[in-house]
Amino acid sequence: ETIILGSKASAPAFHRFASGLGGLVPTNELRYYSGGLDVTEYESDGALARAWISDDSDPNILDAARSVIVFHDVTWMPDEINTRKRHVGNDAVAIVFVDKDSPVAADIDLEPAEMRQNLISGHFGFVTIFVSPFAQNDDFVRVCVRIRKHLPSALRRELMYFVENEIVPTVDAANVVRGIAIRADLACRSVLDTLPPPFPCLERYRILYQLKRLAVGKGGRAVTHNSYNSTK
Repeated sequence: ETIILGSKASAPAFHRFASGLGGLVPTNELRYYSGGLDVTEYESDGALARAWISDDSDPNILDAARSVIVFHDVTWMPDEINTRKRHVGNDAVAIVFVDKDSPVAADIDLEPAEMRQNLISGHFGFVTIFVSPFAQNDDFVRVCVRIRKHLPSALRRELMYFVENEIVPTVDAANVVRGIAIRADLACRSVLDTLPPPFPCLERYRILYQLKRLAVGKGGRAVTHNSYNSTK
């Protein structure tokens, strides 16, 4: 957790992948949906944010976008760990890029379907998508999807469909991962809305969701939105 949230620099391969997930936009322009990022002049979560804008929208006019996805990319946030965890720790889906020279890279696809331990502590982080370049071949990356242990049975049943090990061309990796993240997040939301409260994150999820709806409502119009964590 400390390594991920404390990242201050990233490999060029990560920046190429992240750029495919979404472009950089001024945080203060995310007025209708910001994924919880500070859009005031204080810019406490950073001056730039990573966001994907639907193809049918004008990429230069955020206010007119039909669909916006905001990624919590810690490499563009201030390097205070608590500030970063405030966003990352409340995401249902995490995208973790593992450098090819990392000793962890060789072991990701050997992980069981349910991770032994979440990378980020907290009640969320239901799905983690690992992206790892091959050491000897830059043309392909491994995409490994794992879920959190001890999930409610209904949520576990839905998310098990996402567990996989896949080899993807590097040029397609960002689109593939974004698609998995969107579907996994929608699955989390659809199941959590139907579960009774005993699971600790449910009430927090509903409160956060209501706050986001209120924030969007104050802007005068709603847009389709999801937020994911993109970390190195």
